[in-house]
Amino acid sequence: MRFVLALALVLALGFPSATHAKDGKDAKDSSVKQATDKDKTPPPAAQLPIEKTIGADPTPAAGNLEGGPRALAFSADGKHLAVGNHDGAVSLLDPLSEEKPTWRRLAQHGGAVAGIAFVSRGEQTFVVSAGDDGSVLATSFDASTAVVSSRALGLGSLTALAVLDAGPAKPRLAIGTSKGALALVAIESEPVLQGTIEVPGAPSIASIVALSKDKVAVAAWDGAVHVIDVAKKKVVKSQKISPVELTSIALSHDGKSLAIGGWKKGITLVDPSSLKTNATFEPHRGSTLAVTCAEKTARIATASTGDETITVCEPFEKTWVVTGRAKVTGVPSAIAFTPDALRLAVATFDGTVIIFKLAEVTRG
Repeated sequence: MRFVLALALVLALGFPSATHAKDGKDAKDSSVKQATDKDKTPPPAAQLPIEKTIGADPTPAAGNLEGGPRALAFSADGKHLAVGNHDGAVSLLDPLSEEKPTWRRLAQHGGAVAGIAFVSRGEQTFVVSAGDDGSVLATSFDASTAVVSSRALGLGSLTALAVLDAGPAKPRLAIGTSKGALALVAIESEPVLQGTIEVPGAPSIASIVALSKDKVAVAAWDGAVHVIDVAKKKVVKSQKISPVELTSIALSHDGKSLAIGGWKKGITLVDPSSLKTNATFEPHRGSTLAVTCAEKTARIATASTGDETITVCEPFEKTWVVTGRAKVTGVPSAIAFTPDALRLAVATFDGTVIIFKLAEVTRG
């Protein structure tokens, strides 16, 4: 009789241990779901802090050419910033020094500067630049002097520049032209044209990025991207990316994605080998003038003349999201990361250079 009563009581109250275990599992599943949902929430876009603003170069513009910087590049140690101006000036800034930065003009093109970079040959450091006037300048400099050597390529206006080999043995450049050809230039005692490669169907090359010492990817004004083997001097892959003009192309730090911007809204990420699109994202409300990737970390910066903003983006899930944003007075014209990706230099069409201080990369 006692057994029957006990059994009836257990049946009436149920089995506590089983019920508690189930409740515990539901709670755990709920917490896992909440954590997963939280992980899938993009990080908020912070306001990028300005560390320093450098006023426009006070030197009068050359000839009738006016306008601010069109190209920026940091030296390997991050101390120097080379600036290529619309008025043809090649200048140097030390934006991270504690003293007030001053503009130092190194050289002068006869037209707007389309691309600029640092290379070394032996113990000498050069600022190399390509101009609308069709010339390539190689300017060696020290604290007090600058020595310029130049070469007119005879290929029409030059539109873009990328470093194939930064030296010190034999620096080499790939330079785009308004006629859709790629020029290969070595920096010896002066710039030396080593050959050209025709890019079929490309009316003009807008931007170039080196994939290796022997390969480059170019973005063309017709909306196509071309991969070129410079050793074999031929185009090995082409793909239409956009129905309108492309403006900029950059390679991610791991070499797995090309980030491409243009007059169509959004950034397209493509595989460098197949040129198949991996993802797209929209850091701006309008078109993208410039895109650049950090060398050693998962970070992309973009600039738009449409909404007059610059953004810093980091990977999230299978795409990228904006983690920092700033409105730029004067409309952005060029951008460049420091080698450590902890600062971003932004030039504007009114000639100002702004240095933004960035946080450590936390994703990717």
